Amino acid sequence: MKLWKGLCMEKNKAILKIESYSSKDGMLLLSVSDYGVRAMLSNFVQFLKEKYNGYIKLEMSVPYQQRTIPMNSKWWAMCTEYANYLGSTKEEVAKGVKYRAMDEGLWESSDVLFSNTGRKEPISTADADTKQMSVLIDVLYRIASEDGFVFSE
Repeated sequence: MKLWKGLCMEKNKAILKIESYSSKDGMLLLSVSDYGVRAMLSNFVQFLKEKYNGYIKLEMSVPYQQRTIPMNSKWWAMCTEYANYLGSTKEEVAKGVKYRAMDEGLWESSDVLFSNTGRKEPISTADADTKQMSVLIDVLYRIASEDGFVFSE
C-alpha cells in the first residue's frame, strides 16, 4: 500500500476515477473504466522501471475471502489429530504440510531461510485466503492417507 501511496504522491494526481462502488462480504468493490486501469498500470510500470531498473513483479488474481475462523480451527484440529497419530506436535505437522505443498508448487515460500535446512521458510497461514487454506487441507488429507490415517471428522 505504501508504494501505491508513494506513486500517487509522486505523480501528484489521481490515477483512477471511481465510477461507482458497492460493498459485499465486507469488501469494497470499485468500478473504474478500462482506460483508467490502463493508465494506472502504465504509470505504475513506469514508476517501477525508474525506481527498480526495469525489474517488475506484478501479481494479479481473483480476490478470495480471508480464511475464516472455522477453517483455521479445522486446520489446527486436523494437524493436532495427525500429530497425535505420528507422535509429534501440531506445529511440526503444519510445517511439514507447508513444505510438501511448497515442493509441489502449491504454497509460497517467504524470503527467510530456515537455519536448519537452508531452505526458504513457508509463508504463514495468518494471511492466507480460503483458497490457500483449502489447498493446505487437501495436502494434509493426501499426506495422512499415504500413511493409512483417516481423520475422525
